[in-house]
Amino acid sequence: MLLPMVVTALVLFVQDAEALFTLRDFLDQHQLPTIAADTLADLIQILKAGPETTVFVDCQALQTFGLGLLAKIRVAAPPARLVLLCSRTHQHRHLIREAMALGAYACVLAPYQDYEVLTLVRLNQSRKSVKRATSRKR
Repeated sequence: MLLPMVVTALVLFVQDAEALFTLRDFLDQHQLPTIAADTLADLIQILKAGPETTVFVDCQALQTFGLGLLAKIRVAAPPARLVLLCSRTHQHRHLIREAMALGAYACVLAPYQDYEVLTLVRLNQSRKSVKRATSRKR
């Protein structure tokens, strides 16, 4: 039996303009609509409106707002999946390590490969489809 694909919101909180454009363009090509949050207040408002999201955050945003950003995302939307987008520089390694320890779902290192991003999105969406289908049976 095929389960219906449940489309969850894809929220982009990416400070690097080039990375934001590239990611948004790629996801649009795959008919995966995105919501870009320009400010932290926008991000929190979006997450509270639709908590079942995949949130893409770049290391630049994490450096700007600190690791407390992860806690704010968790409070606003506990089931949200956080995906870090980072460069391969050594200065991001400690951020990646700490963010993963605090519950980030995944980290994609630049240059971001299309298949990596698409796999993370599809895995998250299929997980929610299965969860919803099994909860209906009860």
